[in-house]
Order: sequence, then structure tokens, then C-alpha cells
Amino acid sequence: MKSLFALTFVAASAFANAALAQDVAAVKSEKNPPLRHTTIEIRPVDSLISATPGIAAGGGSVEAYLGHNWAVAVGGSYANVNLPQKYVGTVNDKRNAALVNKGYAFSTGAGVRYYDAPFGDSLYGGMDVDYSEVHTGWKYKDDTVTATRFAVAPALVAGYRFVWDSGFVARLGAGASLPSVQSQKVTADTQGPNAAQAQRKVEDTLNRKVLAKLDLGVGVMF
Repeated sequence: MKSLFALTFVAASAFANAALAQDVAAVKSEKNPPLRHTTIEIRPVDSLISATPGIAAGGGSVEAYLGHNWAVAVGGSYANVNLPQKYVGTVNDKRNAALVNKGYAFSTGAGVRYYDAPFGDSLYGGMDVDYSEVHTGWKYKDDTVTATRFAVAPALVAGYRFVWDSGFVARLGAGASLPSVQSQKVTADTQGPNAAQAQRKVEDTLNRKVLAKLDLGVGVMF
């Protein structure tokens, strides 16, 4: 009886190992490429903004598959602004709005996403929380304003992800964020006739309660 049990166990183990080997071979074949669990993306909007003279911006994220259609992502962005004064004056005149002419800002955050299809083209939805800092100088007509802000912003997003056989990924989504300002200071640096109006315009811009959010990314899944 013991010999029969041992023989059965050995046969079952051999069969299981053979089946596993076939599965591994199938996954590695050209028709069934290896499943990819991690995605690295850059934020194309940041790169497009950098085409403007005086602006340098960049951002990216890393996403890891957790299982059961869920993934977690972490990322960040940075921007440095030093716009030519001629450009700032033109925008002021045309839009009658205060404009950032110098300074920097950065954000970092994390979130989760749910994909209808974890490893291929898929609808997705998610939520994330970003922490951001803004240190900027603004100009309105002949007056200037300095602003600093520290904020936390939860957001909801939804969209669609395209995945090519090569692993190239393009994700197109949008949503809304609700900034919670932790600390903010807006100070008029000059005392011209438009100083008070300039300060109000900057405060109105920074105090928006709901912000549209683009959730765009291009990268590679591996």
C-alpha cells in the first residue's frame, strides 16, 4: 500500500511539473508574451508646457499591479518658471489677468486604480491624493505679488488605457480634485494703483474649490 501511494504521488508530481512547464513555455511564447506587472510613465502635458520659453517642467509615475484588477501608483512633478517680461505684459493686456512670471512648484502623490482588464486595453477609474507646494511671483499690469501655498488634494479620475504588444502604454483620463489648503500667503510687493486688485486676482486663482484634472500618461509596461 505504501509503495502504491508513493508511486501515485510521484506520478502526480511529475504530471504537475510537466503541466507547469507547458504553462511557462506558453507564457514565454510569442503568441503569449510574459505578463507585465509594472508601468513607468511620463506626463506629456508637462513636456508640452516646457516648449514655452522660460518654463521647465517634468513629471512621471510608477504603477505596480496588486492583483484582482487593482494597481497602486506613485508619482510627482516639478515646474520652474521664469517668463520673459514681454510675454507677461502681452498676456496681462489681452486677458486682464494676473500671471505667474517666476517661481517653482512641485507635487508628489499616490493612488489606486481599478482596471477592467489588468494587462491590456482597458477602462479604468481611480482615486489619488497629492501634496503640493507653490512658491511663485505674479505680475498684473505694473504690480507684482508673491504667493506661497501648501495644499493636499484628493482626486477622482477615470479614462481608458491603451497597451501595445511592445509594452508601450498610453493612458487618457480626466477627473476633478478638491484642494485642501494647509497654508497660504499672498503678499503685494508693490504699492501701485493696481496692487490690491492684483492681490485679489491671485487669491481668487489659488482659492478655487474644485479643479479639473487631466490624467494623461505615456510610458512602458514591463
